[in-house]
Amino acid sequence: ESEIYFLQEFDLLSCKKNREWMVNDSYKFAIDRTETLIALWGENDITTIDTINDKVYNRFIEGTVFDLKWLPLSNEIAVVQSNDTGGSKIKLMTLQLEDIKEIEVPNCASSLEISSDGGTGMISPTYCKFDPVSVIDLKKRSFVKNLPGFGPVAFAPDGKYAVAFARKTDLENAAGIKTETLFSMLFIDLEDYSYEV
Repeated sequence: ESEIYFLQEFDLLSCKKNREWMVNDSYKFAIDRTETLIALWGENDITTIDTINDKVYNRFIEGTVFDLKWLPLSNEIAVVQSNDTGGSKIKLMTLQLEDIKEIEVPNCASSLEISSDGGTGMISPTYCKFDPVSVIDLKKRSFVKNLPGFGPVAFAPDGKYAVAFARKTDLENAAGIKTETLFSMLFIDLEDYSYEV
């Protein structure tokens, strides 16, 4: 009960500690693209640190945090959690951990993958029966559609397409596509979310 936790910054050339911040007992962290903003999280708590202004923000939130990512187009974070109906929600928050918007996604909570331009997000789990590839428009902050596939999902470095996987039965039942193999690769065009198998 008396333990205190710190996030510490070290200079790897001199092996000296530059500075530290007192944080909650968090075990995962994410750094934004500018490498000046840090988010740490545990099951129900989030800490964000603005290293330029040396500010620390803490918040306890209801529901388990499954994943957290910095949004490349803003200084906001996207928190992925399960919702009450067996799907998931993405809670958008400011650096100061104030709520902006919540996006409901009809899929199990999983890692949020973000395209290189920051405009598209995808959730595609690997551990549950309901596991399509969920497409989220991060510019409009809205759920777009589910594609008949499963994770993991990854974006091409050029940002033009994403890759996921698909089962024979899912392709036939959801899209009318027949294939001889049990599992296929899904190549998803990020302009219109059409896909090739």
